[in-house]
Amino acid sequence: MCLLIETIKIHNKKIENLEFHLERINKARKDIFKLKPLENLIIPLPPSLGTYKCRIIYGPEIISINLEKYKKRKINSLKVVYDDDIVYDYKWKDRKKLENLFNLKNGCDEILIVKKGFITDTSFSNVVLKNSDGLFTPLYPLLKGIKRESLLKKGIIKPREIKIEDLKSFEEIHLINAMLDLNDCVINTTKIFL
Repeated sequence: MCLLIETIKIHNKKIENLEFHLERINKARKDIFKLKPLENLIIPLPPSLGTYKCRIIYGPEIISINLEKYKKRKINSLKVVYDDDIVYDYKWKDRKKLENLFNLKNGCDEILIVKKGFITDTSFSNVVLKNSDGLFTPLYPLLKGIKRESLLKKGIIKPREIKIEDLKSFEEIHLINAMLDLNDCVINTTKIFL
């Protein structure tokens, strides 16, 4: 059976972006399993303050909900990897294709995936690139992540076609996902290796 994952940030007992997560779960339920939407999602709160990762594994039904204290990875460098065939438009539990690409990081901390000449995502996050014109996210991400959708809706970032050769016109790359806010993981573009 196809299983999917949803990762939700809980900070100081406040569940973040729950409406976006429920929307993504319901889209997968409809598209993949032809099921009606869930009306709500009951998330247990952690026992103490701090930042927790809530990991939901689901198929047609919710399989499990687990909470764990969140520990941010240190990422200082990215290796550009190419894959013109990768598809990751749902947040699948099976991440073998992404893991195979991650293994090509060649001494860097993380990868930056390029598909058909366009910058997409890392193995675990969407990206936002910064230059003097503003903050831009690739028009063609592998996965339309929760944080990306939230920042687009607020007008903080703008979508743009970003080819790999455009990388030199940006100073910073920000990694974002449900657990990482816009300025939580910022890398100078000189630390992106082709």
